[in-house]
Amino acid sequence: MAIKEEYTDSLVGLRFIRRTARRLARLPDWRLRLTMEEAVEAEYVNECLAIALRICGCRVVSMPPLDEAENAVRLYRWCMGKAVRQAGRLLWGLRLGRFGKRRLNHDAWCNIDSAELHLRELASCEVKRKGRYLWFFHKKKL
Repeated sequence: MAIKEEYTDSLVGLRFIRRTARRLARLPDWRLRLTMEEAVEAEYVNECLAIALRICGCRVVSMPPLDEAENAVRLYRWCMGKAVRQAGRLLWGLRLGRFGKRRLNHDAWCNIDSAELHLRELASCEVKRKGRYLWFFHKKKL
């Protein structure tokens, strides 16, 4: 059973994950510059949320599979779309009482917290250049 602080942190984290992942999934292609390795890092958020869903007793969100010849941008958008759905399922499960505070234990809270921290790292890569905001997922070389 999660204590009150862990429960409220989980709700705040899930709201942040859902809102930020939705915003990142809708970025236009010209604002995204990332490699395949960086797009695969976005899948870590989904893995953490899937573990939290299993701990709470919910089904993991199913998404249509990607083709093998997908590029980094499409994989990244797919991962962010899945993160939105999984965070929403956890958030509404908690709000509507589908699973109570007893099922949200410390392990689920740790997974939600690590997913939120990883998404914060991905979302903090916005760089302003010449009046535009572009998203970079690697450090700028000097």
